[in-house]
Parts: sequence; structure tokens; C-alpha cells
Amino acid sequence: MAEWGEIKRHEITNKLLERIAKSLEKLVETMEIKGELQEKIKKLEDGRYEQFLFWRNISEPCEECDGSGTKTYGSTSTWSKRPGGQIITTDICDKCWGTGDKFRKGTNLRKLNMQIKELEKRIKELEEK
Repeated sequence: MAEWGEIKRHEITNKLLERIAKSLEKLVETMEIKGELQEKIKKLEDGRYEQFLFWRNISEPCEECDGSGTKTYGSTSTWSKRPGGQIITTDICDKCWGTGDKFRKGTNLRKLNMQIKELEKRIKELEEK
């Protein structure tokens, strides 16, 4: 009777090993297909990114926003650096100021905002005189 039990265990073990081998073969196949797909996707993405840069007339993309001209900030203060709420916010990139180009900067809104405040202060002083 003990021999019968060992034969059964041996058969079960062999069946389990066969199933594991088949599963491993499928896994390897899936990984190979995934690798091929990733290569194809990478080729497509590379072409699309270059096309995107061409459409936006970007010679070299901004290091901060990768050419998009926008950036995600950790609060609602975005580029202004003033107090803000605790929510992730997308706004204009404060390195290229919206152009997406490393060498072609847009209007520095932070500097412009400070100039406007200074002008408003001067106007108020003149009106008080």
C-alpha cells in the first residue's frame, strides 16, 4: 500500500512539474512579446517627441518641462512663490516661461509681476502728493 501512495505522489509531482514548465514557457513567451512591443513603442515615441519639438519650433527642450512649456507644481502658488493651497497644480514653466525651449525664453511673469507692483506703488505715492 505504501508503494501505491508513493506512485501517486510521484505522478502528482510530475503533473505539477509539467504545469509549472508550461507556465514558465508562457511567461517567457509573454516577456519576449512584451520586450518586442516595448521596442516598437519606444521607436514610435521617439519619433513623436521629435515631431512635437519640431511643431513647437524648439531647438533644444527646456530641462525643467521637457519642451511642454508647462510644469506641475506642488501647490496652487505655482510660479508666483506666494502662499498657496495644498493641491498639485499645472501651470506655465518658470524656467523657459512657456516656450519649452532652453534658449528662447518667454516673458518672466515673476519679474513682470514685481514691476507691476512697483509701478502701482509709485502711482499710489504720486496720487497721495
